[in-house]
Amino acid sequence: MKEKQILKWLAVAGLVLVAFAMAGCPAARSPSATVREFYRALERNDMDALANVATPETVQMMALFGTKIQGMITTEGYTISSLTEQINGDTATVTIIFDNGEEETLDLERIDNRWKVSMSK
Repeated sequence: MKEKQILKWLAVAGLVLVAFAMAGCPAARSPSATVREFYRALERNDMDALANVATPETVQMMALFGTKIQGMITTEGYTISSLTEQINGDTATVTIIFDNGEEETLDLERIDNRWKVSMSK
């Protein structure tokens, strides 16, 4: 009888620990959701928000080149019409189609179980 109570207590304690661990982990966003957040951060020129959705190298590049690079990857005045993502392990590619028909592709990396936009050289 006592063994059953101990096993029940251990099972409940284990479930509580799992619940706390999951509550402490940020929800994993899809690559497409990350790209949407990336564009929102660019529109607001919010470097803190950008740091949450881009690799450190990408954030550094944005800080160095500022509005020049923003002009290269944003289509001001247009909204995202559709996103298509392709995931291959810890990398992904998202193709963005804007409502004006223009198309862009961004690469992402999964870092610490979170998708980050990755722009290199």
